[in-house]
Amino acid sequence: MTMKISLRANKQVSIPEVGKEYLFFDDGKTSPSRIFKAKVLRVIPSNEEIIVEKYNSDIQWLVPTPIQKVHKAEASHCDWLFAEETDYFIECSIPKYDDNPIWFARTKDGGWFSMDIQSFWQGGRLDVDGLITETNFGTPINELEL
Repeated sequence: MTMKISLRANKQVSIPEVGKEYLFFDDGKTSPSRIFKAKVLRVIPSNEEIIVEKYNSDIQWLVPTPIQKVHKAEASHCDWLFAEETDYFIECSIPKYDDNPIWFARTKDGGWFSMDIQSFWQGGRLDVDGLITETNFGTPINELEL
């Protein structure tokens, strides 16, 4: 299935609410097998110092790293996806996807995409407003059974 993203022009997607669940699309793909529920643990302003355990492939070890540095590297490496600046970092728990926290930053289209922190396969889209779900499945986010 080809993903159809339908975000409102020049409008950022809402900021997720702590404690609320949203759908997460692994690698941004909208196939039913790639959907997971993500629970928001924290919403942190981008100027607040946060240290995460970032996987370093050169030494094959987790290294304490400021999340702002991770975001800068992700925005540089995936310049077609991530916005240069993000207003918040969103920490989510997605236990059926990964045991580690999943961290999101703003995309160029105003949405949320996760950054590869503990591994190179943690990327995916967070559907905060339910628009991706409705566009691709024709049903509101709260009516989609997983």
